[in-house]
Amino acid sequence: MARRTSAPRLSYALRASDRREEAHCAGVNALLLDEGKGRLFSAARDACVRQWDVAADVPNCVTKYEAHAGWVHALAMVQEDVLVSASSDQCVRFWNARTKDDGRDGRCRLEANPSCGCEHEDYVVALAAATCAPRVVSGGLDAQAVLWDVTKARACAKLAPGRGEAEARSIYALACDASATLVLVGCTGGALRMWDTRTNGMVGWSDTSAFVGHADTVRCLALDTQALLCLSGSSDRTLRMWDVGTRRCITAAAPHRDSVWALQADETLAHAYTGGRDGRVCVTDMYAQSAKTIAQEERAIRAIAVEAGGMRVWTATDDSCIRQWSVPDTTSPSAEADTPRRTRRLGRLVGGVGACALRSAAAEEDAFREAHVDDDFDASKVAPTKVIAGVPGIVACAVASDRMHVLSKDASGMVKRWNILQGMVVEDYGKADFDALLKELEEERTLQSWFTADTGLGTVSIHLEPPMCFASEAYAVDLGVRGAPHDLRVNIGEQVIRALFRTWRERRKALEDEARKCSNMLVKEESKEDGLQAKKDRIFQKLPFDFSQHPPAIMSRGENGVPWKRELVDFTGREGPDEIPMWIVDCLLYNRLQGVETLVQKCTFSLFPLEGSELPYLKQTKLTAPRILHVAKIKNYVVQKLLDSGVDLRAEAGIREGQSSSMAESLVVSDGLVDIIGNGKVLEPDMSLATICKYTCKRTNDIELFYCRRAENNGGVP
Repeated sequence: MARRTSAPRLSYALRASDRREEAHCAGVNALLLDEGKGRLFSAARDACVRQWDVAADVPNCVTKYEAHAGWVHALAMVQEDVLVSASSDQCVRFWNARTKDDGRDGRCRLEANPSCGCEHEDYVVALAAATCAPRVVSGGLDAQAVLWDVTKARACAKLAPGRGEAEARSIYALACDASATLVLVGCTGGALRMWDTRTNGMVGWSDTSAFVGHADTVRCLALDTQALLCLSGSSDRTLRMWDVGTRRCITAAAPHRDSVWALQADETLAHAYTGGRDGRVCVTDMYAQSAKTIAQEERAIRAIAVEAGGMRVWTATDDSCIRQWSVPDTTSPSAEADTPRRTRRLGRLVGGVGACALRSAAAEEDAFREAHVDDDFDASKVAPTKVIAGVPGIVACAVASDRMHVLSKDASGMVKRWNILQGMVVEDYGKADFDALLKELEEERTLQSWFTADTGLGTVSIHLEPPMCFASEAYAVDLGVRGAPHDLRVNIGEQVIRALFRTWRERRKALEDEARKCSNMLVKEESKEDGLQAKKDRIFQKLPFDFSQHPPAIMSRGENGVPWKRELVDFTGREGPDEIPMWIVDCLLYNRLQGVETLVQKCTFSLFPLEGSELPYLKQTKLTAPRILHVAKIKNYVVQKLLDSGVDLRAEAGIREGQSSSMAESLVVSDGLVDIIGNGKVLEPDMSLATICKYTCKRTNDIELFYCRRAENNGGVP
């Protein structure tokens, strides 16, 4: 397994209650059609793989496969029942793709050995499956190709990156023969290489195994059934056919105006179905070198899946929808009846055998027009026959100043405000100006930054990393907990983690109680400290940290470096540090917050009497307090210390001793006796030191505050 060096952060992806769980919410990267069973598999940037029943008039989602923690880039099927997926989380996952009668549909095949599938050190973006053996090949941006034995879910061979070349080349496309002994590898720089997996499993690059012709990244590959011919599509706009034995280009075509990103062909490679960055779906007769456009999408084509006989094609793009298109009669002349003039002309435009590029922009356009010379496609007359609708993905988000809400905007322009302590939408603004609304919601209230947010998976994802996630605190009373002590501080990050893993903690406690009962261990008597902790826990249960109504998906890496993604209810309580990062286990079981001692959570400030107030100086003028301390408590402190100096502001106001016995009453009384002034402004009682530093004094520390009787307040300092 590759060594992981990234921080073991914890993430959770928010989900709106009205969001349809059976639909993708981000661009679809891969399609896999199992026509015999009437099902279509799709992999998307929302980190999900879905199985669709496409035999019905209206396709519906049958199963969701969810374990990847990043974009899913590629799919492959091995032996009809093992679905393989590759992701930017650097993992290859193996799924049971049988029907639900075995009760295991949708479960990751690697539950017993979760470290399998993590041989890559960068994004895994390509897969190729053998048809006559339980083998699959994966390739990634780390320039490695890995051969997997599916029955054991383990790597059995690996292609060393860049051996024999000046630099390693990222892998974007793969194709293999029926037994995965011969593997073709498409790379950056137009490199197309061949790997014989029988030679001790490790074969480096070499000049003798090179296919020379493409000028840019090879994005898609296809082999014929006998592994004698190969088709390759490239970012240089061309589609090339190769003789695998001689490694020479036989013919070429330019069916697209931009990069060729998706490719599927019939068994002989005579007809190639391609999708391009230009949004076109084309079928090309490779021998006649003629192409016809069968569909035009508004966005780049990421993947295609062709039904048997080539009568219908499924397409996926950067949006979250999947569409089916009918293919008109695309019969082209055979190779024997081909026009010699056209073959020579197109061969010259694309550079001929062994050439490296179209020679100019004009040549590129001429090659495209030559390929489509008989094409009479009219996009306005063509519509998809079926559509698997997706949900508009979230494309932008911003953290509110209170550090408890996030504003988001989806691809359709809808703006929402999320409460990230409960994972729910608290306000839907419809289509609104995102920037103007964010500015309108900005308040002069602030908490320490404790998380980051992004929209990489088509929804709002919240990321927690130690020690930053433990940097923000708030008083329990400020979070709406009635009856809580006024000095009870709550670490927001800690409580969010406890809420996310509530099921894990409950089930772990049940397992421990059962183990204790089976071993006849005596339950220890509750100590005074345990009683205090229990009372504190009862107060914390009233805090607004609850994801039970809107459960997000949780993502992280264990100490073994393997990424995972789970629902809240999927935890069994048996998971340990190999699956859950140790810093989270420390927080949940031992109340230890990693790195919290390194955080600056306090603020230094000085208290002086306002000039002309005739109030004395306090014995201690320079103080240090938590950054969440409110002005109301500073007022109460001043009143108490002035009393120690012989100045009884309460008596002056006619308040008898003992009239304000509780802390809440004391704060109210003090608020009416003195004012606290900072930078010439009277400070509101609910302002915190952090807010004063940022918005009033505009300093991070060492601020000066002044106090005076309320009746003496002249609104400023000299």
